Amino acid sequence: MEGEKEGDLYVGPVTVTLNATDDMSGVNYTMYSVDRGEWYQYVDPFVVSDYGEHIVWFYSVDLADNVEDVKNCTFTITTSDITPPVTTCTLDGELVGGVYVSDVTVTLTATDDMSGVNYTMYKINDETWQEYVSPFVVSGNGTYTIYFYSVDNAENVEPEKNIIFIIDLSDVVLRAAFMFGQIRNLAIMDNFIVFDAVSVRYFSFSPFDFGTYDSGEQIMVSNNFIGLLTFRFIFGFFKADT
Repeated sequence: MEGEKEGDLYVGPVTVTLNATDDMSGVNYTMYSVDRGEWYQYVDPFVVSDYGEHIVWFYSVDLADNVEDVKNCTFTITTSDITPPVTTCTLDGELVGGVYVSDVTVTLTATDDMSGVNYTMYKINDETWQEYVSPFVVSGNGTYTIYFYSVDNAENVEPEKNIIFIIDLSDVVLRAAFMFGQIRNLAIMDNFIVFDAVSVRYFSFSPFDFGTYDSGEQIMVSNNFIGLLTFRFIFGFFKADT
């Protein structure tokens, strides 16, 4: 069999040549069949070009009518694979205001429509690379970067990708200074980054119900309250600290 190969696979048409010998009476004829199709008498090399796995069956008969046992050879034709695989990353956890407030399960899914996926590699932050086998869990407060890529059976390497997420399992206490019916300032009493775009909710507590507001808005109370109230900031949500 002759044709262009990548590893054990042919990436184009395959030319099949059958050679029969008989030292006694001599070869009369040779028969062949492709993929259990119709039998043909072999005259010249023939070409198989359809994609997929193929089986060529063949035998010869000599001039004394001795019939050879049927033999076969197999091969697979695929398209030339120069395209790397594609890997996607899925995060599963409790997400509030852009921050995960629980452990995060990371699932990597790789696809390759040509030669198929060989393996997927990943690492967490600056840790060492390891082969992906099954979903894994990331836990503990911090900012995490998952780096990943896959390699197919034709040794095409996917460009490295990454996904970034934050886990924070701690509450943050804020104090809101009220004067003349408006919140004048918010001071963070614990170490936490507040994003400008986050939406916050002030939950109901007696005697006030603030509703939902975007970060940065002034919030009116129902009367001219002067004093200091304590709130608890929970990942994009405000709750009265009772």
